Amino acid sequence: MRPSRRALARRLTILCTAVIFQATVACSSPGLKDYPVKNQDEKAIIDLLKQYETAKTQFDVDGYLSVLHPEGRYMLGGDTLVSKQRLERHLPEFWEKLRGYDPGFFPITRESVNGNYFESGGFVNPKIRIAGDAAQVTMTFSKGFWHLDQMVSLRREMGRWWIDRLDWEQN
Repeated sequence: MRPSRRALARRLTILCTAVIFQATVACSSPGLKDYPVKNQDEKAIIDLLKQYETAKTQFDVDGYLSVLHPEGRYMLGGDTLVSKQRLERHLPEFWEKLRGYDPGFFPITRESVNGNYFESGGFVNPKIRIAGDAAQVTMTFSKGFWHLDQMVSLRREMGRWWIDRLDWEQN
């Protein structure tokens, strides 16, 4: 049995409302540059995250690796957390494939944590929790209507903040 016109109209209204809501949230969420820093630690963390965001959207491997702690764990392909050294070996080749725009090569969602195929978009709605020399940042990578929640762990060492772990949609 086919749905009535009224049922179809109701579904269409709900769908349109959801799309408008999503667009409103995306447009109204503060980005990293608009984040109101409360202290020097937050300023240093936001500056580091801006550097990370720029490096990942510009496929700048050296800039990307420069924000990562040497002993951290980072996502590379699927569910695998790898060392910075392993990421350093594999990421340039991976990014090169992506920049070649091979239609047969499409990374899975988890790989987007490394910015692997996003040349546009950015982080919005950062939430920072600092506890001594450790910090957690929850933020959303947003590209149009597409959003991915990301968790970034940081540690302060050697007089600066470093990204210690990257993961997505953690609880």
